This record gives sequence, C-alpha cells and structure tokens, in this order.
Amino acid sequence: MHHSKLLDAVQVPYQRRYKFNKRSCFCLLFVALALVLSSVVGIEYSCLETAIYPSFYGMPFIYKQKSLGSSMEIYYCISGLFMNVLMCFLLLLLIWKAFGRMIERNLDEAVGRRVSQFVARAVLFLSTLEIITAYLGIGNGFAPMLNYWYWDIDQFAKDSDIHYRARGYFFN
Repeated sequence: MHHSKLLDAVQVPYQRRYKFNKRSCFCLLFVALALVLSSVVGIEYSCLETAIYPSFYGMPFIYKQKSLGSSMEIYYCISGLFMNVLMCFLLLLLIWKAFGRMIERNLDEAVGRRVSQFVARAVLFLSTLEIITAYLGIGNGFAPMLNYWYWDIDQFAKDSDIHYRARGYFFN
C-alpha cells in the first residue's frame, strides 16, 4: 500500500488549532485595555509626607494619577497606558493559547467550543463594563493644553522635594 493511501486510511481525531486572526487580536487588545484600567494588579506610588500630593499607579509603567480635587476623577498617561496594554496583550495571548491547548486535550470539539465561547463572551462583557466605568471617571487630562503624554515621577519628586513610597497591590 502506498504511503499516502495508508495515511488516508487512518482516522485522525479532529484537533481544533488556535488560529490568531484580526478579530482575536482586537478582542485581546480590548481585554488588555480593560485589565489595565481596572487596576487589578499594579504598583501604587503615594506621598510619604502629606496626602495633598497625587498618587500614581503603574503596571509596571506609570499610567494613572488620582485627582486631588475628587476621588472619582482620574488622569491617564497615554504612553504609560499604551505600554501597559501592550504588555498585558502579550501576557493574555500566552494565557489564551494555553487555555486553548488545555481545552483541546481535555474536552471534545463541541464541549470545548461552547466552553471557550462562554469564557470569551464573559470576559468581553466584563471588559466592556470596566471600560465604560473608566470612561465615566476620566478626568480632563486630554483637554487642550493638558495632554499628559508622560509623567516623570522622579523629576516630579525632585521638583517638589517630596518622597514617594512604592507599594504593590492586588485588587486595589
């Protein structure tokens, strides 16, 4: 029997391979943005001397500053937000690939498809809620003459002669 005919005769179980396309890329970027905005994990830089100075937040790049006037208003740094979203995107890509492989190995095609669709929809729904919430609390940092493209916390601390303490947090 010829080699190709032998291979055709063998029944190979269906294996769903993870395909990365434009929709997957957009969804993972959307979830990464929501993860960064949610402040689930990160570093808080707070003033040691007095509470009148703002607190900064990073993941690991500084991307957010709480307003001194209102506890609900937040200012964002575009470059820090972009870098943190990029890092979260890469991490989520690895997690999603590992999740897909785990489902391939442990579940059949129909159940695996339903489980992965449920997880993806739940995560996208929660991400949408988080982005809407963050949008409602955004400060006027993007108004004309106030575009905060980056914050140099070390320079800010030197100029104002204050000391900041870095503290890691989980579910702040």
